Amino acid sequence: MDNNISNLLPGYSTLSILSIERNNREAIARGVSYLNRRFPDVFWPSRINLETLNIYDCSKCVIGQLCGGENKRFSFYNAVCISMENDDIKFDYPASWAANYGFGLSTGTFELLTYLWKEKIKELIQEENEKNAELGKTEANNRESAAAV
Repeated sequence: MDNNISNLLPGYSTLSILSIERNNREAIARGVSYLNRRFPDVFWPSRINLETLNIYDCSKCVIGQLCGGENKRFSFYNAVCISMENDDIKFDYPASWAANYGFGLSTGTFELLTYLWKEKIKELIQEENEKNAELGKTEANNRESAAAV
């Protein structure tokens, strides 16, 4: 078990910590999938400032950073409401929708949810960098092959 996670959930049993972590990671995976559909032409993880990311603060959370306007709290609420209307899954309350996608709290703490989002976004950025590096190698090899012909 990740010591950082257990430190974010003091007083919880190991079994509870593992369950809370799993539930939050599953919600974040749904959130990533949702954002990939919502922003298909943009690599949205690069738009998140990991230093200021804070799920508790509507202007610094994932949705707030991606959809925020002048009044980011209002924009977050509007973004959630609009997203709820356009989602295949129907929810009665914005908080339920946000929690389902890891944008709001269902179990654990906001600190844990922020930590897990940061981990996931770093992972996505690393994967994108590796993919781009591989594409760069492929393009360089193609240019070398074309030049040899």
